[in-house]
Amino acid sequence: MKKIKVDAHGDALHHQYVMTRYKTRKPKKNELLPDFIEIDGFHTSLENFHASLKPRAEIDNEVMTLYLKTFNYDQSVKKKKPKKFVFSVLMSLKLSAEPDVFDPKVCEKEFSACLQNHISKSDLLFFMVVHKRHWAVVVVNITQKEFNIFDSIRNSEDLFEMDRITKNVVANIKSVAMREPLFKHNLESYSLFTPLDYPQQKTYYNCGYYSILYVENWDGLVMLSFGEDYIPNLRKRIAADLLRHPSNKLDPAHQLKLLLQR
Repeated sequence: MKKIKVDAHGDALHHQYVMTRYKTRKPKKNELLPDFIEIDGFHTSLENFHASLKPRAEIDNEVMTLYLKTFNYDQSVKKKKPKKFVFSVLMSLKLSAEPDVFDPKVCEKEFSACLQNHISKSDLLFFMVVHKRHWAVVVVNITQKEFNIFDSIRNSEDLFEMDRITKNVVANIKSVAMREPLFKHNLESYSLFTPLDYPQQKTYYNCGYYSILYVENWDGLVMLSFGEDYIPNLRKRIAADLLRHPSNKLDPAHQLKLLLQR
């Protein structure tokens, strides 16, 4: 893949809101921190924003959710193939349950709502799966009629556990899709295939960012090459994109001022 570029303004935003530490008082008991970013009703605080996007930090569920919102928004106006859609972190968590206790009804509402985004016309559907702060990706590869799984750590002690959870997602999304008549693809007939050779992280804190790059660079047949050297600019790009995304309802400068005045 091409190197990730960050313009001067984006670099300045990252420095101001991620690399700069501000002295703020600790919140009182049960006191909520002011929202820093809000996109489509989902939000995060400056503390979480900083903690997820600073160097060598693990991305948390809130910031990942905001990224996915902007990704789907950008995909909705994109005309170039392949068309992609990513389900919410919450839905992936629900789908992680053991199949013998999983109730498809808990995912019906989001799945039906996503059909309004024409996911039946998408080429690739993604699920960002998180377990014990480790991220992996499950793909419904509609173009190839198969499921793909990408995990950035193959030799992790939790590999067996994550392998079980991602396969739970595969089994459970079949159950959800089968109950939705407007979804025209028979996932029961899909095979499970994952390429043996795709980028792997050399650390234990970049799994969320590798998962993002898997989503961005898997076209259903080929995974574009990338490495650890892409991550610093990816952190900067995500920070800048969230701060200045047209769907972000909050002014970061104003929210920072509110936080400092507490």
